[in-house]
Amino acid sequence: LEKIKSSGKNAADGMDELGRKITAGNFMHAAEILSGVSDKVTELGKSAIESATQMADSQQDIQANLGLTGKEAEKLQGVVKNVFENG
Repeated sequence: LEKIKSSGKNAADGMDELGRKITAGNFMHAAEILSGVSDKVTELGKSAIESATQMADSQQDIQANLGLTGKEAEKLQGVVKNVFENG
């Protein structure tokens, strides 16, 4: 029982120390940092969607202007992808 009592007191002391180290200011600072991260992730997502939409629109414009069929457009897309990947 003494060991259990001692372990319980050690755990309580550890929790008290942790409580002293964690202040409202620390939580607010962490919340501010996380808020900034979530804002950046949201911006990244919006940019990715915008880029994908612009790419799809460009492909449709090229296909229409060159009078390509769907299959021909797919082949051209492969060529363009190869050029961008391999130079």
